Amino acid sequence: MDFEKIAPIIRQSEIFSGLNDKEIISLCSLAEEKEYEATEIIIKQGDEASSFYMIVEGTVDVYKEQKGNFYYIHSLEPKELFGEMALVDDSPRSATVKAKTKVIVISFSRVAFHQYLAISSDAGIKILKIINKRLYNAEKQATREIIRLQDTTIFAMAKLAEGRDPNMGCHLERMREFALLIARAFKERSQRYLYMDNEFLDLLYKCAPLHDIGKIGIPDHILLKPDYLDNEEKQIMRTHTTLGAETLQKASQKPIDNYFLDMAICIALSHHERWDGSGYPQGLKGEDIPLSARIINIADVYDSLTSDRIYRKAFSHEEACKIIKENEESKFDPSILDVFDTIEDDLISIKNRFPD
Repeated sequence: MDFEKIAPIIRQSEIFSGLNDKEIISLCSLAEEKEYEATEIIIKQGDEASSFYMIVEGTVDVYKEQKGNFYYIHSLEPKELFGEMALVDDSPRSATVKAKTKVIVISFSRVAFHQYLAISSDAGIKILKIINKRLYNAEKQATREIIRLQDTTIFAMAKLAEGRDPNMGCHLERMREFALLIARAFKERSQRYLYMDNEFLDLLYKCAPLHDIGKIGIPDHILLKPDYLDNEEKQIMRTHTTLGAETLQKASQKPIDNYFLDMAICIALSHHERWDGSGYPQGLKGEDIPLSARIINIADVYDSLTSDRIYRKAFSHEEACKIIKENEESKFDPSILDVFDTIEDDLISIKNRFPD
């Protein structure tokens, strides 16, 4: 190993930055230099972990696998490390690392590092403290990246369902914005629902686009009919609520967390329930209707009224609000409708930001 080449890189690495020359020389004597060609896998998720690596030249990509899906997490460059968990225990690799370009790394086996600890325990403790901090931050970053990619997949799935109807335009974009706006205003006004925390608001925003996911199972001659539906067609259209819930239930086999699924299923199933119990599919009444579905119900009706349909032109904001308030006692939760007057300007702003 070329010590003159490797030592400066080791000194610049975060976890080795506190070592003196003697400690670095001792460390290098226990390391092994390796080369990998572009696209070659260096470590594979699930494999036995016995070494960790520091990049000398080139770039690598880190991927996380969940139930058959691979998620790109980030890239690493010279001076950066990967596989540090191998120093802590022998758990299987938690990610896959692949060479993006030709890569030169130096590897340190767990056995060699334990030998190093015996030689220089103070330096070893310094390194382990920094590694512990790095592992914690890396796990948080990986989780954020996976969540971001899941959100993108979820919205794409909702867009696929809505895409069959050319009249929907930016309906999904508006729906999540309307839902979040109404929920925030309601949260500030009401103290009754203690579970309406930031996590609830975040889930509502993510779930809102899936409210009509069940329409993917409605025949085109009904979904796209350029006129009012007859009674038989209405009954078939109403099944989009149960179809949506069933579709999302099947998604429990996918890498999406259960809290998300619980709310998404509630919304898909119950967003056409009415406050007086005259809605569908279950005829739920009042607060038996999930809060998330009550919020989506109002947002959905407002967006529908203020959007063009094949069989009618859009109502103005003022006309839509009047129609909604006229149905206050039958269709909607009165306590949620109470906040409508406080957010009218924001409703109009969202409508203008996402036109059809």
